[in-house]
Amino acid sequence: EKWMKKQDIIDRLTLRLTYGKNGNAASTSSARTTINTNATYVDESTGLYPGSINDYGNPSLRWEKTATTNIGLDFSILNNHIFGSVEFYDKKSTDVLGNVAIASVYGTSSATFNNAAISNKGIEISLGASGDIGHFKINGNLTYAYNKNKVTKLYNEITNVSDLLNS
Repeated sequence: EKWMKKQDIIDRLTLRLTYGKNGNAASTSSARTTINTNATYVDESTGLYPGSINDYGNPSLRWEKTATTNIGLDFSILNNHIFGSVEFYDKKSTDVLGNVAIASVYGTSSATFNNAAISNKGIEISLGASGDIGHFKINGNLTYAYNKNKVTKLYNEITNVSDLLNS
């Protein structure tokens, strides 16, 4: 910028702003029942390869979703001898996958559900310096980070009467 050319203290001043969304699919469960088979063992009584239910599936599963907003400022001053950055971030995750206890009448005592939402907010500050002492170049960097995590939604199924009375 023109106003930056008239001064000699600030070498670099960069403002960053990003926003993005991403998703994550369940890797331990699926929307349909999955079965394991053993191809190295044949059942003597049937002559067939035995199989077992690996996961009963959950047709209501959705992708986990995370929206992230970052605001950052990078700078260097005094001929790049002092430099650093400040960054604020806010991540909101929804439809977070989790293992939930369910009534055993379904054939299993737990299943994967989209059962939570999480908020992550934080700041990262980095400050560095470099300089020459004789034939040696010295660099140093100090970093501070603070993060606050909060579970904003959590679903747990009540599977028996004692859970209902205790809640």
